[in-house]
Amino acid sequence: MKTQVTNISVLQTSKVLALVSPIFGLFHSGIGVIFIIIALLGIANEEPEAGFMLIPGGILFLMPLLMFFMTFIFTALGSLLYNWVAGKAGGIEFEATVIQPETLGAPVADSLP
Repeated sequence: MKTQVTNISVLQTSKVLALVSPIFGLFHSGIGVIFIIIALLGIANEEPEAGFMLIPGGILFLMPLLMFFMTFIFTALGSLLYNWVAGKAGGIEFEATVIQPETLGAPVADSLP
């Protein structure tokens, strides 16, 4: 059975991806914390150039928050663009196969009255 995705819910798709993306940003936050610790140790040892590491460390520390907002914005823009293109040229086409569940004779949702 061939199926086409002709419309993507802009708000729902953006919301879900924006909530998932900060998880990947936690890796960046860990690196940011390391940068900040190194910078603070350098400042404590009176090394003036160590303070410059606070800026990238702070940016990396805030990466999950930045990723949340940027993912929401760009997913919304991408969804709008996809919906426009799908309206002109057709959506992504794929084939789907209905597989019967291997349960003890439980009715399939499609076969219910």
